[in-house]
Amino acid sequence: MPVAALPPLAPRMRRGTPDRLYFAALAACALVVPLLLGAVVAYTLHGAWPLLADIGVGPLFTGSWRPSRGEYGALPAIAGTVITSLLALVIAAPLGLGVAITVSELAPAAARGPLGALVDLLAAIP
Repeated sequence: MPVAALPPLAPRMRRGTPDRLYFAALAACALVVPLLLGAVVAYTLHGAWPLLADIGVGPLFTGSWRPSRGEYGALPAIAGTVITSLLALVIAAPLGLGVAITVSELAPAAARGPLGALVDLLAAIP
């Protein structure tokens, strides 16, 4: 049996102007993100500087919140955020893995598409 002749390979495409413009735009966007983050940190520190100069950073990590006395302890809020986040991870990680394994491996082939779409829709709900 003769083997059909393969078409000749296309010559390697040269990087044209559109590719270079796209690369430059992506590089500019990648550089802007850290600059914006730095600007947010600088703006926040600038706004908080009077309080930090008055009381320092140490009292922020106490459990006492009495603004009338100048006590601004944020430890309960920080601890609550960390505990809530850890609890969410403990619940969501096994559940997410279970759903992923069920949809990709255990579900019948006909149900994988609709179940995948349903999971995608649920992921859009915060």
